Amino acid sequence: KKKGLGYILRQEDNGGKWHVIEANSRWLSAAEQNYGMTTLEMMAIYWATKKLNAIFNDYPIFILKEIIRQM
Repeated sequence: KKKGLGYILRQEDNGGKWHVIEANSRWLSAAEQNYGMTTLEMMAIYWATKKLNAIFNDYPIFILKEIIRQM
């Protein structure tokens, strides 16, 4: 069952090591839990970019998608 959205903003240092800059998540509403996976993925990207707008204004954006499914 789909329960929430989340994002992680990471930055790679000169040595190739990744560092978390910010992470956030939120629960889905009852109506949102009925949305299709593609809609939820786009909703998560939109939500994350709105939250991180001040950071994204000055830097290029690369979106890497990882889907974690509960088994």
